[in-house]
Amino acid sequence: MNTLKIFLPLLLIFAFSCKKTSESTTTLPDVGDTAPEITLTSTDGTTTYKLSDLKGKVVVLQFWASWCPYCRQDNPKLVALYNKYKDKGLEVYSVSLDTDKKQWQDAITKDAMAWKYHGSDLKKWSSDPVKTYMVDRTPYQFLIDKQGVIRISNFNSTLEKEVEKLL
Repeated sequence: MNTLKIFLPLLLIFAFSCKKTSESTTTLPDVGDTAPEITLTSTDGTTTYKLSDLKGKVVVLQFWASWCPYCRQDNPKLVALYNKYKDKGLEVYSVSLDTDKKQWQDAITKDAMAWKYHGSDLKKWSSDPVKTYMVDRTPYQFLIDKQGVIRISNFNSTLEKEVEKLL
């Protein structure tokens, strides 16, 4: 019994002293952070879109996929928002987690996602932007101001009010 009283505290001290010494420097981009760069190929496979090219505009950064029912359900709301504010400086940059190019293209057409900035590397969850933004579900969205700073992440019904404030 005395051995257990000595051994258990020593085991706990050892366990806590063995934690990983090289902490990961990757952290979730948060409100107030500059939005990390994204560079993706367009649906036609010939054009490259950089998120930083949209500096000076208010941007909804959308992570979605054609196979995601919740994304497809949210798309009409985003389309309506885009159509309402595009002439005032709102842009949408959609990052697709698809692996099938034709399904991705068909979903864009079917959902009337009229904005220019659609990008994907067709790597689903292994996509570089998914890793950079630590996206763990779809849909996932960020609202980025004209200076390229994240103002809201994974927002809800407050989006239109926030867009109006930033425009």
